[in-house]
Amino acid sequence: MRGTAMAKAPRRPAGELRERVLRMLQHSKRPLSGFELTDRLGERGKRLHHSQIFRALDQLCRSQIIRKVALTSSYAFGGDTRQVSLLCSACGEIVAVEAEAGFALLDRLAASNRFMVGSYVVEVPGICRKCGDARRPDQDPSQE
Repeated sequence: MRGTAMAKAPRRPAGELRERVLRMLQHSKRPLSGFELTDRLGERGKRLHHSQIFRALDQLCRSQIIRKVALTSSYAFGGDTRQVSLLCSACGEIVAVEAEAGFALLDRLAASNRFMVGSYVVEVPGICRKCGDARRPDQDPSQE
């Protein structure tokens, strides 16, 4: 098309994608990967590029609104770095629990070794009560 200007798609308002990503994570019972978010947030006929989603995720992580779950390379709502994340390996649900006494102990251990802690990542994989209750009583967990 020589000599004609191609019509550009209207730009998304600044921060709109970040808000959509945040809402999706707030309402999810389990952490979501960047690629899951890309698939879920894509509009009809228009697929978002994963770099757009990862840029929004990076901004939300730096603002400590969300956190990256290292065990699953996914993201969860809530950026408190002084919580323990209990992650169900069956359903993927994540439960954040307060553990201030444990972090205080880690702070003292670090200080006594002249070590400055940047941040904590404490993730504990296991099975949640709902998934544990759903297991057959005759099933031997060591055989899984």
